[in-house]
Amino acid sequence: MRTRFFLLLPVIVALLSSCSHEKGKLRAYVSVNGRYGFIDEFGNTCVDMKFEEAWSYMRGSAVVKANGKFGLIDKEGNYIVEPQYDSAISFSSECVIVMKNNLFGFMETGTGKMILPLQFENAVPYSDGLCLVVKGKSVGLVNGEGKIVCPVEMQNIDQMLNVGAKIIKTDTDQVQMLTNLIQGIGELKYGIINSRGEVIIPAIYNDIFDNIPDAYYYYPFVRSPEFAEDTTPKVNGAPPVLIGKYGITDTAGKTIFKPQFDELPVYGDGLFRICVNKKYGFADTSGKIVITPQYDYVTAFSEGKAIVSEKTGNFIINRSGKIIAKNISPDAGAFLFKNGRARCVSGNKLYGFIDSTGHEIIPPQFDVAEDFSHGRSIVSVNGKCGLISPDGNFVVKPMYYFLFDLEGGYYQTKSESGRAGIIDSTGKIIADTVYDEVFHFQKNYFCVEQNGLNGVLDLDGKTIFPAASSENIFFFSKRARVKVNDKWGIINEEGDYLLPAEYDSLGMLFKGYSTVVMNGRCGTIDSTGRIIIPPKFDELRPIINGFAVFSEKGRYGYVNAKGEIVIDPQYEDAAVFVDPDRKEFE
Repeated sequence: MRTRFFLLLPVIVALLSSCSHEKGKLRAYVSVNGRYGFIDEFGNTCVDMKFEEAWSYMRGSAVVKANGKFGLIDKEGNYIVEPQYDSAISFSSECVIVMKNNLFGFMETGTGKMILPLQFENAVPYSDGLCLVVKGKSVGLVNGEGKIVCPVEMQNIDQMLNVGAKIIKTDTDQVQMLTNLIQGIGELKYGIINSRGEVIIPAIYNDIFDNIPDAYYYYPFVRSPEFAEDTTPKVNGAPPVLIGKYGITDTAGKTIFKPQFDELPVYGDGLFRICVNKKYGFADTSGKIVITPQYDYVTAFSEGKAIVSEKTGNFIINRSGKIIAKNISPDAGAFLFKNGRARCVSGNKLYGFIDSTGHEIIPPQFDVAEDFSHGRSIVSVNGKCGLISPDGNFVVKPMYYFLFDLEGGYYQTKSESGRAGIIDSTGKIIADTVYDEVFHFQKNYFCVEQNGLNGVLDLDGKTIFPAASSENIFFFSKRARVKVNDKWGIINEEGDYLLPAEYDSLGMLFKGYSTVVMNGRCGTIDSTGRIIIPPKFDELRPIINGFAVFSEKGRYGYVNAKGEIVIDPQYEDAAVFVDPDRKEFE
């Protein structure tokens, strides 16, 4: 037996040795003595510490710097691209922006293949997934795949809003462009790109109006080649005013109407109000004029009806142009139907309402009246605000100095002193006028502000959390962060503390964890507010892939999700552990 044990001892030692040097699947760059390399989650060195700088792996490659130049290495540390670039920045998971001799290009992550050769004078992030590139006096857009999606021939690209952005182009030189602008000739041409940066409306129009109702889909525009000169006498020899025609296109770039209308079309209820030769009619979204321009004035369609004005009087038409109500109130004609009612205003500036048959059901009597919403209209009489029902009767008598629709059947009120409260659509007082402001940002709560501090009420006006937080309170997953007496905590929907307000700092949740700071020491909590790692480190970064970077006395190491130190603090710099073959950023 004794002999057999000694024969097996070398084998046992070899097995133990191999277990202690188990090769990990993750990689993180670290720095020792000013040089960077890569380790796995067991602390094994996978790539020697020989680089001046390093970035995390993506698609099997990592950007590194050696001898003042940037290149690309594989998982074993072998060069995919020898260091040769003056800078290299990961733009997306698929490509890297590289720069050499003051020219920028795009290189494929993983392979190092040049997608776009060095040719741009600058390359800067524009919006999510898009990069603005500059060549000469022109700009364009490159997407995350390294493809030019907006040609590099624009003079400017506006901020991306909603589904697109304006692009601006001129065919003249800069001096001529400035001269034209001063003279009011307007050589600039406008177009539209979509959220992917693709040109959907060529930059050939004098202007584009993308801030109108329903601009999420329709873009009326003016086309410069069809300008006509305004013959109105000008003062002091001012340049002529060029008057254009308006057309309509959609966000796919399809032209619905070529420029032909005198006014900017107004969209409502599936139809466009159009104007031709100072007469109004309607067109549909397919490009067909469905009601010939023939009226002196019309409102846009709403609830299947439009109010039409002519010298002979006002009447109501349906979507086919059929008159459904004649000789309606002479005070009607400028407002839309909302909830079966349309406002009208008398000659002495008092407001009332007509119904869908054109009858004046609420005579003009209010100083101000808003459209009906959920069976109520806010009205004002002698400077006091109240609520009326569709029959014109007061549900809430004019007694408040201010009323504002908070949506959902609730209204903010204000007293003569300016203090805010809440009532519902029946006039029931939900909260007395004791607050500086009240808001209804979230469906089940009112946020209130009092003496500069924030609190939360439920829909019955019950205090969930008193006005004690110096930060706004928003619930996510039934929890909210609060800051009381300059300390952070977490509450639930009942206002009970899940995490007491005693922390100096409280980070946002990331992958179910958040970093907390107490007395200068860092720890980690989970989404329930439970302490995962007590505040005990100089620095503690978010937990990713089961590990977090921590620091002690200026050196970095790693802890696991239980707070156990798995790699002692020994590095001058350290990154999070990632899968080197990952296809997207963490």
